[in-house]
Amino acid sequence: MHKIGTTDGSKLRFMTLGILSSVCPALDLLGSCSRIAAFVAQHDPFTQVIFPVQVEKAGFKRGLSCWGDLAGIRFGKPQPAGRIEGVPVAAAMVRLDDELGSESCGPGREDLVRRWLAHGDQPGHSVAVRRQLYILLASALLAATVMLSLNRSEPSYEGRCLSDWVIAMNDGKDMDRARVVVHHLGTNAIPLLLNWLQRPDRPTLRGRYWQAKQDGFSWLEAHRWITPRPRLWKMDWRASYRSLAQGTFFELGPDGKDAIPTLIQWLGRKARTTNEIDEVAGTAYLILGHMAPASIPPLINALSSSDDQVYALAAGALSNIGPDAKAAIPVLRRRLNHKNPLMRVGAADVIGKIGGDPEEFMPVVVQALREPDLENLDYVLDILLRYKEHAKDAVPALLELLHGIPEPGNLTQRIARDQLKGTLGQLAPDAVAEDRVQ
Repeated sequence: MHKIGTTDGSKLRFMTLGILSSVCPALDLLGSCSRIAAFVAQHDPFTQVIFPVQVEKAGFKRGLSCWGDLAGIRFGKPQPAGRIEGVPVAAAMVRLDDELGSESCGPGREDLVRRWLAHGDQPGHSVAVRRQLYILLASALLAATVMLSLNRSEPSYEGRCLSDWVIAMNDGKDMDRARVVVHHLGTNAIPLLLNWLQRPDRPTLRGRYWQAKQDGFSWLEAHRWITPRPRLWKMDWRASYRSLAQGTFFELGPDGKDAIPTLIQWLGRKARTTNEIDEVAGTAYLILGHMAPASIPPLINALSSSDDQVYALAAGALSNIGPDAKAAIPVLRRRLNHKNPLMRVGAADVIGKIGGDPEEFMPVVVQALREPDLENLDYVLDILLRYKEHAKDAVPALLELLHGIPEPGNLTQRIARDQLKGTLGQLAPDAVAEDRVQ
């Protein structure tokens, strides 16, 4: 008695064929089965004879059904020498002829099946493959355990966890009800939401599958294997728990006030380079702007920070709040005398957005034109156009700056000239016409 063909390498081939049989019809690849068959045939000599015939005769899925029957033979119980499932090999070939057609195997098919049944039985090969399968299985179990533990840590309602309700709030049939549930669950899950804010974005397995599927469709369409057609894109919401937490805090508003001290502290988090804002710090800035009035006093206190990033993000959050944050004007007024012109202009901008008097801060903006910074010129000009009635005094400074830029100049200088001409055209069209005559 001996066991015929029990190697893991053989099993993997049949697993691959089984997967193809279920996936390929969904991908509309039935018309391209011959190409897939040719690829599979390179990995198993038996497929070189049987598989293409079945594709041609009965279709891709039918061919794999026959292969499944053979798999039952290949992975069966220990068989007597020369027999398959208690039937002599010669008799088994008659069964194959009935199932696949007598022309499927051709001459020498009995010897071919014998060799196929024993294909892959190499010393050490089975142990190595089995070890890899065990590692994959252990990894899958570990990932499943982690996911279950994460889901269980979330509060739930009606059998759905908080993240499910947040997704439904943004992409569901009953968004209003989902918002009510998120508000209730989120108020009692502030530590969890703060933890979500610190999670780096990472595609889920489902998201990776969708992306791979989309890439596969694109490749097949580019090579004209399938006809191009519009396809629905699915959002991988759980790829960014930071976004889920941000949406929850937006919904909570001032009811999420327990998170304010931590969010204020995070305004000072630094990115890897000085030219960037840390993602968590930027998200904290956005959330704090939605937590008024509870967030206004802490943000005003943050304006006194010696850290320019903390000041800038706090001031930006207050400007997003608007006139309700008018109490911050006395603190912001101190920055109108800062040595950095851009810092002075920024303070003037925020004061204007929270309801300050333009007569107080517009002279600071006009003065900044005499200390030109062409790369940030559009920011200054935007403030001037926002308060046109108080920007007439800026016309001489604008003309002086325009005349001081050489022609044709570099790209930055050309862009600056166009911006200045556009601003002058709105503030003082007559002055522009007179300047052209001169």
